Amino acid sequence: IGIAAYAALSAAAIKFGEMSVKNALADEKAQRILALSLKNSAGASQGVTDAAEAQIDKIQRLTGVSDDQLRPALSRIVRSTGEVSSAFDMLNLAIDISKGTQKDLGAVSIALSKAVDGNFIALQRLGVGLDKDLLATKDFNKIFGELRRNFAGFAAAEADTVEGKLARLKVAADEASEVIGESLVNAIIKIGSSSGSIEETTKKFDELARSLADTVTGIGNFIAIFTIFDNQAKPD
Repeated sequence: IGIAAYAALSAAAIKFGEMSVKNALADEKAQRILALSLKNSAGASQGVTDAAEAQIDKIQRLTGVSDDQLRPALSRIVRSTGEVSSAFDMLNLAIDISKGTQKDLGAVSIALSKAVDGNFIALQRLGVGLDKDLLATKDFNKIFGELRRNFAGFAAAEADTVEGKLARLKVAADEASEVIGESLVNAIIKIGSSSGSIEETTKKFDELARSLADTVTGIGNFIAIFTIFDNQAKPD
C-alpha cells in the first residue's frame, strides 16, 4: 500500500469522523424531541422514556426501519393515544401496514392517529382495503382488528428478505457511527471545557484532526519505505 493510499485513508477517516459527529448530534436532538413528546402527551417519566428508547432500538434492529422514522411516528401516535404502551402497539401496526402497502410510515402513522381521534377519512384514503360499511361504523376495535388481521407479519417477512437484511445492516452501521460520533463529541466538550473559549476549542480540534491525519500518513510513509527496502533486498 503506497503513500497516496494512506493519505486517502487519512482523509476518509477525518470525513467519517465529521459525519459521525453530525449523526450523533442529530440523534441526540431526535431523542430530546421524543422525550418531550412522551412527557407532554403521556406524562412519561425518565424511566419510561429510557424504556421507549430501548424499545425503538430493538424495533429498528428487527425491522430495518431506522429510529429516524420511528421516533416521529411514535411522537405523532402518542399525541392521540395519550399512553406509551398503546402507542407502541399502534406503531408496530403502522410498520406492518407501511411494509404491506409500501406507504410512508409517517403517512400511515398520521392516518392511524387520526382514526384514534375519531377521524377515519385519512385511513380510508390510505387505501388499506377496509370496507366502507365497516369504516362508516367508526367502531375503533372492529376497524383496527381488521387492520391487524390484514397486515399481520408484514414487517417480519420483509425484514427476512435480502433488502430487509441490508436495511438491518445499515441500521447497525448507522448506530455504530453514532456511538463513535458521541465519543468524539464528548472529547470535544472536554477540550472545550479546558480551553475556555470557542476560538481556542476550534483551534485545538483542528490541531487534533491534523495530528491524527499526520499520524496515519506517517504510518503509511513508513510502511511504504519499508516495503521498498524489503523489495530491493530480495534476490532477483
